[in-house]
Amino acid sequence: MTVIRVVARDIREHDAVGRFALHTARRLNELGARAVCYAENTVFPDSLVRPIQRLAVDLAPQDQILFHFSTFDPVLEEILSYPLRKHCYVHNITDPAYFREWNPSEYENVLLGYGQFRLLSGFDSLAANSMFTADVVKEHVPSESKTGIALVPPIPDIRSWKNMTSQQPAINLNPAEPLLLFVGRRAPNKNISRLLKVVALLQERQPQFNLAFVGRPVVEAYEEDIRSTIASSGSAKQKWHVFNEVSDAELRWLYERAYAFVTFSTHEGFCIPVADAFYFDLPVYGYAQPAVSELCVRAGGNYRLTRQEDDGLVARDLDAFLERHAEIERKPFISNVPQRVEEYCNGNRVDRWLSGIISCGKNSRLAGMDLDI
Repeated sequence: MTVIRVVARDIREHDAVGRFALHTARRLNELGARAVCYAENTVFPDSLVRPIQRLAVDLAPQDQILFHFSTFDPVLEEILSYPLRKHCYVHNITDPAYFREWNPSEYENVLLGYGQFRLLSGFDSLAANSMFTADVVKEHVPSESKTGIALVPPIPDIRSWKNMTSQQPAINLNPAEPLLLFVGRRAPNKNISRLLKVVALLQERQPQFNLAFVGRPVVEAYEEDIRSTIASSGSAKQKWHVFNEVSDAELRWLYERAYAFVTFSTHEGFCIPVADAFYFDLPVYGYAQPAVSELCVRAGGNYRLTRQEDDGLVARDLDAFLERHAEIERKPFISNVPQRVEEYCNGNRVDRWLSGIISCGKNSRLAGMDLDI
């Protein structure tokens, strides 16, 4: 029997790439195929994710490989050397420039990852999480037709939020005060320090606003910059709530409780938290990064994106955006879910893409991959 070997360098909890890699393997099995996960770095037992060293031992001539590309991976060239069908899902890689100042070793690692984009031409099929990511692939693989890259949002099914309970995290919040929310790794490309500065300026105008930001620290030097920004923010920081990690139930509570979602990230491949914010009918204010702009257009509700670099002007614009939102009557959660975000992130596109990979093991051409961008 053909086995689809799903490979990602890192498969961890609370990580978008790892979660999607696990989902693709799980869903392939549910669709009638046989799939097994492999990773170099994981927290899961071998029964769920096998060590990457086992891949070469387990492979059979009729197998296929589904490779998740999101960082430099030392096994990529070896994978491309195997004489069997190989498919690649591209999550994108953070621009190395973001790490040059904050983490030189990670800068070198990410630079190596960028150097591997050219190798993607060796796969039988490519899928990307956004048009922005597909454009990056095209820059490095000019021979690749962009219409030949499947567009597959990296969300198993955004409607799964409906079946999840809500639990309040440890947060001291005045019930009468609005909460702004940010979710994402505390990495340099997320621009956390700017987020804090803009919110502090907003609070000078609207002191009732609180801010919760959720995400694990990634780079210690950048953490020092965030701590410095917090320390110099005066009374504003008294209404800032920092969470390294929360459970899914606690995250749901934060989305339900939030008044708006804010992000000043300057590099994204997709940005799942923005899609989640739209699902919970939150207005989204942020920096006009290409992947975020694309997501807002395709699946968005109420949003405003800016390229303004002056923090004071951005704070005033954010204030005006929130003021306009206050004028809109908000309906109960269940009846106010934007239809477009469900249509775009409901899992059907993922299933069609995976079904095409399954069919590829039976036919000479990749079938079911009509997910052009």
